[in-house]
Formats: sequence, C-alpha cells, structure tokens
Amino acid sequence: MATATDTAQRTLVIERMFDAPPKLVFNAWTRPEHLVHWFGPSGFTLPTCEQDFRIGGKYKFCMHAPSGRDHWVW
Repeated sequence: MATATDTAQRTLVIERMFDAPPKLVFNAWTRPEHLVHWFGPSGFTLPTCEQDFRIGGKYKFCMHAPSGRDHWVW
C-alpha cells in the first residue's frame, strides 16, 4: 500500500515557460485539433485523441509509432 510519502517521492513535476498567451497554450493542450500536431515523440502521430475535461471525465490517446506500433494512453 502506498503512503503519502511514497507518492510524494514518485511525483514528477515538469515545468516549461512558453512565449505565448495562456489561452493559446491552454487550447494547444485541450483541443484535439491542436494536440495532434505536437503530442508524442518525434515521428509519432496521434490518430486517436479523445478528451473530456468534466469532473470524472476521461481521456484516450493513441500514439502511432513510425514502426507501426500503437501506444495507448488512458
């Protein structure tokens, strides 16, 4: 069973500054028509991108590798 200390020790925080208005950055993360252009490693595509930002909502992405393999995130 994980404790609060264990969870804190496994938390990854990534910060990045963007030279863009906050609304543009928010849209880049929350709108599939934008996310498909940049999400994932170089050379990968994002043929499936579903997001529901409501409380209890879910997300589902499929990152398609150049090798032909699909990597699902949900």
